[in-house]
Amino acid sequence: MGFCPGQSRTATLMITRTANSHPASRASRTPVRQVLNVRMEESESVWRQDRMAGRVLYRDIVPYETPATLDALAGPATGALELPVTVHWGPRRVFDLNDPALRMAAYRAIVREGTPEVQELLLNAGVLRELWSDLILPERCRAVWEERFPELVNR
Repeated sequence: MGFCPGQSRTATLMITRTANSHPASRASRTPVRQVLNVRMEESESVWRQDRMAGRVLYRDIVPYETPATLDALAGPATGALELPVTVHWGPRRVFDLNDPALRMAAYRAIVREGTPEVQELLLNAGVLRELWSDLILPERCRAVWEERFPELVNR
């Protein structure tokens, strides 16, 4: 019996026995692979529902902070920007704001992880307004910022 990549031997044996013992797989000559796929999808769905019932997810409680006003954002618009380890703990902490991809990554990290003091020091109001609609942020983070600063919504 062969293994499917990413499956354990136990899961393969259990699924094979279930598929081979299922009357529909013999009577209708449904390919075993099709029966296995359907059974796997059904069991994954049930497993997810059981595992997630009553759970509090971090994404639902993570605290997001905002500066007092957008006008308080006095960070640089160009040049190199070094993020504190409390904001970005990756191997690269210096971002070139002249590079659009690096500017986007730096702003995403500061908006998500920065305290109001750090945000006021490192974010630039004009650049933030320009990037806002393209920033990839968690839904709650975006909602917190847009509730505080409605002028970001229509950008």
